[in-house]
Amino acid sequence: MEALSSIVGPNPQQSLWRIDSVLVEDIVALSRKFYQTHKSAIRRGRKVVVGGTLAGSADIGGADFDLLVDGCLFDFKASRHPKITTQHLRQMVGYWLLDYDDALKIRSIAVSLVRHGHTAYFDVERDLLPAGSFEGLRSTFRKELARIGKRNSERSDFKPRLPSAVR
Repeated sequence: MEALSSIVGPNPQQSLWRIDSVLVEDIVALSRKFYQTHKSAIRRGRKVVVGGTLAGSADIGGADFDLLVDGCLFDFKASRHPKITTQHLRQMVGYWLLDYDDALKIRSIAVSLVRHGHTAYFDVERDLLPAGSFEGLRSTFRKELARIGKRNSERSDFKPRLPSAVR
């Protein structure tokens, strides 16, 4: 967080001048690496959304995704260690749950370890949800978020978050 606070200035142009060129070069290299690996899928995609929000994003204080290509939701991880964690998968299931009305038609997720050139794909219903439990799961989740929100709305220090079972 210190690095971020060192570049944030009183206006966007001043902030941009403070960004280290090494950081910019790293981001460009990672973006190119991802694109080279996935360009055919992106080009063939009928529905490609970069950096979108979900119907329930506001219910948890904000959530946005990296990339959606024809129902496959991508999440980019740029860590030095090539590891997909349970927390990553829970985050992606949380995104699936927050697409309340299935507007994005998310059927699979992809966690892309962009620094390492590896992407792991998962079928949401087959690989990430308990068998037969997905019918009505989104509506139950939405109702529970509303109940939690109502209960906590009077607390001034409350910040909405995904329930621990999803995080």
